[in-house]
Amino acid sequence: MTKAMIERKGHHVHAFNDPILALHHLKEENCKECSIVISDIKMPKMTGIELSKHVKEARPELKFVIRSSMPVRKQE
Repeated sequence: MTKAMIERKGHHVHAFNDPILALHHLKEENCKECSIVISDIKMPKMTGIELSKHVKEARPELKFVIRSSMPVRKQE
């Protein structure tokens, strides 16, 4: 859903289900056009927070957004 919304705005999106593959892609030379990472907080293999730390080490110029797909509970 997020990918489609961003693409409708005219941006190119590289989408990954695996944070290790995403990190590898960001480190490659062919991803110099990448300017922002949008990550889920909870993923297999590493959390969004862990991924953000790795990304900041490799590509400190990138902006990083962590989101959650978990439903928000109403406070009573």
